[in-house]
Amino acid sequence: MSFSDQFFDNHRGDLLEKLEQTGFSADQAKNFLGETASSLTASTQGISIADMLSGLMGDPVQQLRSINMDDIAQRLAVSPDQVQTGIDAIAPIFSQKFSQKSKGLVGSIGTLAGGSVGGIFDSARKFFS
Repeated sequence: MSFSDQFFDNHRGDLLEKLEQTGFSADQAKNFLGETASSLTASTQGISIADMLSGLMGDPVQQLRSINMDDIAQRLAVSPDQVQTGIDAIAPIFSQKFSQKSKGLVGSIGTLAGGSVGGIFDSARKFFS
């Protein structure tokens, strides 16, 4: 199970509450989470290991914001602004949990690569070449 799947499953209650606080109905919030999880998973397909590692060390919310909000809006019959409001509502929880999860992974990779970011990318390139 991917991080995004685990995230949406493990924090469903908190996420639904945040969405409902911003004006989503209970049904809209549930559908929004499903669509967002699917879109997030799809947006990470085919990403190179270097880009994945950069994402782990950068702003995790950027990954969340990279999903196609217009597609989600169309599938849910809501405005793109409402999708943006939903993303903004769940972003702090996503950022916190993603950062906690990735610190362990990046730290482990860093240790194996000699501790430097350049070493991480060099090791990843060698390993996956």
